[in-house]
Amino acid sequence: MLKPEKNLRWLGIDMRPRWRRRIAVIVTYIAFGVAVAMVREGGWGHPYISMIVLNGAILYFGIFSSRGPVKSFEVPQQGTFGSKYVFVNGLDDLARYRYDIASYDAANEEQKSDLLQTYHVGTRLYPRKSALDEQTGLSEQQWVDEREKQERVLAERWARQCLLAIMGVTTGRYLWRHTLVPPLDVVADLWTLGILAVTLAQARVLWTEPDPRDAPGEIELVANPTSD
Repeated sequence: MLKPEKNLRWLGIDMRPRWRRRIAVIVTYIAFGVAVAMVREGGWGHPYISMIVLNGAILYFGIFSSRGPVKSFEVPQQGTFGSKYVFVNGLDDLARYRYDIASYDAANEEQKSDLLQTYHVGTRLYPRKSALDEQTGLSEQQWVDEREKQERVLAERWARQCLLAIMGVTTGRYLWRHTLVPPLDVVADLWTLGILAVTLAQARVLWTEPDPRDAPGEIELVANPTSD
């Protein structure tokens, strides 16, 4: 569920090491908790305006934003026509889509072999490539594979369970007070739950995904083994 290694940077920091991602998650939630406490106390001007500003800052610049190291959790629906899909018809279109080259004739022999093996006659619908390589400027596919789909499901399930538990604790705290809850406290709690609903699944991915450099490489075959 992490982006390719060359895109695993956040605010200029290399986020491949898992310990850095864990620190980023902890620091983000601590900073958010401090910000909520200050808003409750009216420390940043009008509380509702402060919440909107902080919400935008967290979701746009934070570790959980689209600029962060986690791939999108969005699931493309097959058969949906729109800006997230492109039509590919013919070998030239497929070459442009897959390798960002002008045509099939511009491909090298290895690319031509791959294109011929995967080409299907007729018009096909492909997910639009959205991310850009910073060095080459070429687009790169960001949709998740089958393993990552399962990981996404587990992360979302874990996030829902945590959110339900937090909601239960919050409700119990309200009942225990036996007094009217100030409106600002209710808004702040709803704001907190909303941020958690959006970020918890990504937090799990950031916390659990290993350093991609630790992934096992290909198995080397031993040719002509010696015999006794």
